[in-house]
Amino acid sequence: MGHGLSVTGDIVSSTKVRAGSGKKFTVSSNNTSTKEAAFNLWGNSSRPVVAELGDDAGWHFYSQRNTDNSITFAVNGQVSPSNYSNFDSRYVRDIRLGTRVVQTMKKGVMYEKAGHVITGLGIIGEVDGDDPAVFRPIQKYINGTWYNVAQV
Repeated sequence: MGHGLSVTGDIVSSTKVRAGSGKKFTVSSNNTSTKEAAFNLWGNSSRPVVAELGDDAGWHFYSQRNTDNSITFAVNGQVSPSNYSNFDSRYVRDIRLGTRVVQTMKKGVMYEKAGHVITGLGIIGEVDGDDPAVFRPIQKYINGTWYNVAQV
C-alpha cells in the first residue's frame, strides 16, 4: 500500500490538513456550535460531483457538477449578499411615459400602438370625424437603459 493514513476513531488536528502540494482544506471549530456540521463530497450517475454542507437539521448549501458539465449552486435558506449591485441591475428601477406621438384617427378606423397608452384625445366637431389621439409608450428602466414595454 502507498503512503496513506487509516484511522478508526476521531481525527484531531491543531493545524491545517493539506492535500496535494501545499493546497489546503481547513476545518476548525470553536466548540460553541449547538449542532454537528458536516461537509460531504459525493456523487452518483445523475449528479457526478456534489460538495454539500449541512448540520443535524438538514443541508445548508451545495454546489454540484451536472452531467452536461454545467454547475448548480443551491442554498436552503435566505441569501444575504454584501453587495446587491449585480442583483439590482436586473430589476425595473423606474417607470415613465415616453415621447408623445400624435395620430389622426380616421373615421371608422381602429388604431392601436403596441406598448402605448392613450393620454389625450382631441374631439373636433362631430365625434365621428378625423380627430387626433395622443399616444405615449410605457417605458421601464433596467440597468441604466429605458425600454418600451412589450405588448402581448
